[in-house]
Amino acid sequence: MSRSRRARIMVNQGWGEHLNSVVLVSNMSHEAIHMHGVVVSLRRQEGQKLRTFLRDTGDADNWRRRKDPETVLRQGPLSPGEFMNLGTFRGLVDEAMNNLGYPDVDNGVIESLDVDSIKVTVICNYGPNGRFIGAQRRFDVAARDPVRLRPATVESRTLWGRKAARKLERWLDAEFVHVKPGTSASG
Repeated sequence: MSRSRRARIMVNQGWGEHLNSVVLVSNMSHEAIHMHGVVVSLRRQEGQKLRTFLRDTGDADNWRRRKDPETVLRQGPLSPGEFMNLGTFRGLVDEAMNNLGYPDVDNGVIESLDVDSIKVTVICNYGPNGRFIGAQRRFDVAARDPVRLRPATVESRTLWGRKAARKLERWLDAEFVHVKPGTSASG
């Protein structure tokens, strides 16, 4: 695949550096992509990694009221130049913790679990062959009182090629065959 035709997907932070800042996914490719969902990984200070797959916000009532699937889904097509708001970091972390079996953790999850980074990975299909690709970006906890999140890199890392496609497909397979949350394929 020529360089100009390679997918370019950006994971960005908007509206500040706090937990209520939003996570945006932009399709800067020449062709449309189809998002399947988001993998949220939390790394604790002692090195433990927690990972889970998020497909929608779980707020179906909002969708029923507004008839607007974009307000609750983290999946679907993105044309070139379009972006999708995945929600706030706080919302992603809260949903991830619920998926991982920590439903009683309050808004202080970053502090109480000693989380030192949040990695957001989006899983997509791109181009006519429909190969799985992804993009990921890590956001480090730069301060704790109040919590400040800063991108660890200038740009998102694009996950493409056979090895990355197999890894992303394993993550999706694990999600759709209902493997226990937090025990997805290694990688």
